[in-house]
Amino acid sequence: RDAQRFKESLRHCTKHSHPVLVGLTTLILRQNRLGFKFAKELTEALKYDDYMKAIDVRDNLLTTKIIENKQVNFFAIVKRNESITNLDFRNNECYTDDFRFNLSQIMLKNISTLRASGLKVLPYWLNKGILMIDEAIAAAKKSEQPKPNADLGCGGH
Repeated sequence: RDAQRFKESLRHCTKHSHPVLVGLTTLILRQNRLGFKFAKELTEALKYDDYMKAIDVRDNLLTTKIIENKQVNFFAIVKRNESITNLDFRNNECYTDDFRFNLSQIMLKNISTLRASGLKVLPYWLNKGILMIDEAIAAAKKSEQPKPNADLGCGGH
């Protein structure tokens, strides 16, 4: 892959200039008892990967303690990777509401960045379940509803 990047740099190509992606885009690793070592290696790989779009690690042994470990540095690394759009951690101990919210924000930013670059975002790169789209719509609708007002401007007199 490094040789390919070097050739592209000589031709003044960007990482998203190809109409067809070259490289692994989807990785499914469900129910493999993956833990600390995997999380560390995954984040290391994501530092330099421009092609990966979807990783499914549901039903493994990934905990909040692992994700927050300084050697893993999960959110810092994932924030720097602008190509990943679907990281599915459901049914792992680390998949808390906060984790899900933070991950959702990163994935939505990446989707927007890819679209802005002109790269077509394929449907299987998206995962409605982790993007919190339904929750965002519900929250927006809730905030638009008129709130009952105890003080109708009469000053209480």
